[in-house]
Amino acid sequence: HCPWIGNCIGKRNYWLFFSFVTATGTLNAFSLVTASALLAIRSQEISAQQGLTGGGAFVETMKQDPLTTALLIYCAMLVWFTVGLCVYHCYLISTNQT
Repeated sequence: HCPWIGNCIGKRNYWLFFSFVTATGTLNAFSLVTASALLAIRSQEISAQQGLTGGGAFVETMKQDPLTTALLIYCAMLVWFTVGLCVYHCYLISTNQT
């Protein structure tokens, strides 16, 4: 039984569950990479504008973009579960254990 979709997973609906897990893992990883890239780019801009060092510029970036920082932290905590579940089900499919 999968509590995320509120249904039991079987032969007829496994492809839907696998599609859901794959999409969730992919979107979570994409959000993590995008938020990280945005903070890195903004940090370089702030470093050039204000003459701050790497760490100081990054802290200032986190202060100026709190939603991006929150998204980065949230995705970093969840990416291991969603991508891990996706990789596990890819393993199950590749070894014909489903």
